[in-house]
Amino acid sequence: MFRDVPLDGAEPKTDGGIEAVEKKILIEKMLDALPRRKRRVVELALAGYTQAEIGEKLGIYQSTVSRIYDSAVSFLTGRFSA
Repeated sequence: MFRDVPLDGAEPKTDGGIEAVEKKILIEKMLDALPRRKRRVVELALAGYTQAEIGEKLGIYQSTVSRIYDSAVSFLTGRFSA
């Protein structure tokens, strides 16, 4: 059983534990909804690669990366928005 503990003005610690796990699960679920090519572009972008670097890794133009990324974001926004 949980009990109330007064914070005495202190802010609760947030180490990201439960929230981080929940966010990771949500992101994985969202990425699973994408076709393979779009998913790979988004994964690389989330890993910190620039569009030019993603294009180089995948053998496509930066402008193509931009279109794929924008399309993926649009798809995810439409599918998972409240």
